[in-house]
Amino acid sequence: MDNKPLRGGPVNWEVFKKAFVDWFFPRDKREAKVVEFINLLQGGMSVHEHFLKFTKLSKYALSWVSNPRDEMRNFVMGLSDDLQEECHSAMIHENMNISRLVVHSQLVKETRAKRKSRAVKKATSFDGVSSKGSVEIQDNPRFNKRVSNKVPYMFPKSRDYRVSNPRPKKGKGTSSPIEKPTCGKCGKKHYVDCIKGMDNYFVCCKIG
Repeated sequence: MDNKPLRGGPVNWEVFKKAFVDWFFPRDKREAKVVEFINLLQGGMSVHEHFLKFTKLSKYALSWVSNPRDEMRNFVMGLSDDLQEECHSAMIHENMNISRLVVHSQLVKETRAKRKSRAVKKATSFDGVSSKGSVEIQDNPRFNKRVSNKVPYMFPKSRDYRVSNPRPKKGKGTSSPIEKPTCGKCGKKHYVDCIKGMDNYFVCCKIG
């Protein structure tokens, strides 16, 4: 509002409103609100919160919401990526408006959140059952017995096992092991005839 007095005569509402707005809400601030409207994104806001802010800023950018289709399109552009495709499909219906579109996007968001929550609970429950079953199997005496019986076969080359677990030979027709007799010639224990003092080889027991 300049300092020159207004000309005589009544001042209509439009002239007064323009002068009032130009004085208390300068052009640069109005343009900043338009930019804020254009760049408005949902982010961490809910669909309802995003819609309220969209409506509040839209009055500074009336040319962007001049008709219902433009209003819905600009609203959807600010939604999260996972909702835009669903809302674009809903805009095809002729009876769709901004209010119905907001309700539709809210329902889609809630449905997906519930579905994700059920999937997480199901996965957690499955992991818990698997872990519990594994612990029960390991605590089972039969399982431990089978594992302990398989340990020697897992380490066939262990010297400690061969020393601490000798495998004596069994006699024919008997179920209990028979110790090797002590030889009177060499003082060692063996089954075959002793060849000590003979020219036979110890391996094949033949002469030469």
